[in-house]
Amino acid sequence: MNNNPVSERINGDAMKVNHFAEDTTPPDLWSYSLDMDTGEIAFTFSETINAASFDVTTITLQSASSNPMGRLRHLTDESKDVIRADGRFVTIKLGFSDLNRIKSTAGLAVGTYNTFVAFEEKMIADMNVNQVNRILETSAKKAENFVPDTTRPHMIDFAINLITGKLTLWFAEPVNSSVVDYTAISLQDHLSGTDHYTLSGGEVAHYNDSMKFVLQLNILDWTYVKQHPSLCTSENDCYMTLHSAAFEDTATIPNSISNQLNGTSALRASSFIYYPTPEFLQIRPIAGRLSGGTRVVITGANFGPISNFPGARRVDALFDEIYGRNSTVLTNDTVFESFTPTGLINSTALPLKIVIDNSALIKIISAAYTYLEPPIFETVFPVAGTRYGGTLIHIHGDHFGPSTDSNEGPVVEVRIGGKNCTSVNVTSITALTCVTPELSLGNHDIVVVVDEVKTTAPNAFRLLDPSTVTVINPPSAYRYDFAWVNISGTHFGPTARSKTAKAVRVTIGEKACQDAQVIVADTVIRCRAAPHLGPSNITVFIDDVSSAPSDVLFWHYDDPGTITFTEAHFNVTELEYYGNVTVARRDYPAFASPVDVTVWARESSAVSPQQFVAANATLTMKAFKNELVFRVRISARHYQPERLRKGLDDDVNVGLVITSIDPRHGYAVRDRTETTLTIKAICEVVSDNCLADYYSSGRIVYKRVDDLVLGE
Repeated sequence: MNNNPVSERINGDAMKVNHFAEDTTPPDLWSYSLDMDTGEIAFTFSETINAASFDVTTITLQSASSNPMGRLRHLTDESKDVIRADGRFVTIKLGFSDLNRIKSTAGLAVGTYNTFVAFEEKMIADMNVNQVNRILETSAKKAENFVPDTTRPHMIDFAINLITGKLTLWFAEPVNSSVVDYTAISLQDHLSGTDHYTLSGGEVAHYNDSMKFVLQLNILDWTYVKQHPSLCTSENDCYMTLHSAAFEDTATIPNSISNQLNGTSALRASSFIYYPTPEFLQIRPIAGRLSGGTRVVITGANFGPISNFPGARRVDALFDEIYGRNSTVLTNDTVFESFTPTGLINSTALPLKIVIDNSALIKIISAAYTYLEPPIFETVFPVAGTRYGGTLIHIHGDHFGPSTDSNEGPVVEVRIGGKNCTSVNVTSITALTCVTPELSLGNHDIVVVVDEVKTTAPNAFRLLDPSTVTVINPPSAYRYDFAWVNISGTHFGPTARSKTAKAVRVTIGEKACQDAQVIVADTVIRCRAAPHLGPSNITVFIDDVSSAPSDVLFWHYDDPGTITFTEAHFNVTELEYYGNVTVARRDYPAFASPVDVTVWARESSAVSPQQFVAANATLTMKAFKNELVFRVRISARHYQPERLRKGLDDDVNVGLVITSIDPRHGYAVRDRTETTLTIKAICEVVSDNCLADYYSSGRIVYKRVDDLVLGE
């Protein structure tokens, strides 16, 4: 009490404690502060604590002492890092997810009045491993100090899906989904954009920490962006700018979003989703009626699923900027049909535009479709045909459309007498052919129908009786020569000179008879037959109507062969009326020509007319006949010589000569052109050349020795 100092005890002379009581008192949390700007929580405890024992996962932040509204956040291992520790003081840094989840939870941690903490004993321990006294969620401790969030949020990424019309935005921290100013959001085509579009409205949905927003574009904005030809057609031309009014965070005093401006910080889309651009292969038909309604089928790619199936999209065909009707996808992605609108007269092909999803997904084909004026009928050839049908007719006019072979034209029909022609074939826009049906006799209208638009030619086609062939003159020709012939018959029509002649065509066999013309009205045709061999049928075509079947033939003959007497010597008795001499053809070809042979029977040792009658006769060796007989008239039986005849001694000869050979066609060869006919005399007396048989009746019969048969 007299202020005397205590005695000093130095190191080495320290006094041992007599009694030691171990620390068993658990620490208490005296206070804490939450800084939402830095994301830090600073704890103050009743005693020095061991920062290494800190377990953040036991901590819960909640909006009230007893948390009646259920707004709370259990901190995660993300916030485990202790950034400062000093005795009784420990400061932790909230992890990104924890901080943003707290910010995004409405009514939690926006001031001291709704910032409460609860934790388990194992949250932290003192230096003697005494765990902190727990604070229950039913009696959570209020924050002593609170620093609000003053950091402006910013957008870090966005994606666009033009199929669904959705913009997806990602932010660095939670933003308030209830405060969106669409007019502060713009899309543009580049970092320094020249094409801009400012949104006008939509609907928003947020996810997890309110750091991801999905904006459903309204139909106006969605349609505009889809249809714009150079804005948001891919990631490369889709940028977004924001003004501060667009979004704000969830702080007590909200922070508006950082500006992202044209030319400096416009953000490019990281993802772009839309249908691929349509591809065009062909349109069929490529022409149709002015009134519209023609069904066209367009093939290509990227047209989408079949109409009315899941995922189907709108597909349109525009003909010269006018929408086709009832466009429908028929085959996934590759085929759709449309019905043409009403068109205007135009001689050139008009552009076709394929539009997918009412957007800028467009394929333009510069010259794809032509509107046809109504068909025009000018002429038909032939103008007549057989009532049995089968006549090929040629119709000329205009506006028939592309050729049938191109497979590009509309449906074309031809009707005659109300019946359909077959094998309709458009050969050009001005010409077509078809085969006539079976019809009744008389005149009939021709109706040409192009894509359901028709033109009528009254009484333009008539039924004819078929022509007939009765005679051809000459009836034959040499196989190597052309030959002019006249064909006679009926129903050949007017002469060529009349200027009203029908089309005339003649075939002989399978070859055309050239330069055919009617030279006598209805009855005679003249033409030039081509070389051939053998017999041929003749067919006349009047206006391509064939003649009735006929047995009249035209022959083409070859050379007649070799003409000769068959023998060097012929015999006849003086008692016969005629002596026969044979002329034959040898070495002859097929279809050997007929030939006229003239033979002269002249005096030699025989005298005319006493013993024979001299003659000069012409005989015809017809086709397929190879021999003919020249008959010499014998008169010797009436001739009375000055003495009795003695057989061989009194024989006389007639000389025979082929004086001319005149083939109908070709060239004949001569072989034996001379021969003799011996007139054999009878026996009237017995001589060296005659014998006699005597009979009891007194009758005597004389015989020539050279006529006797050996052994008689």
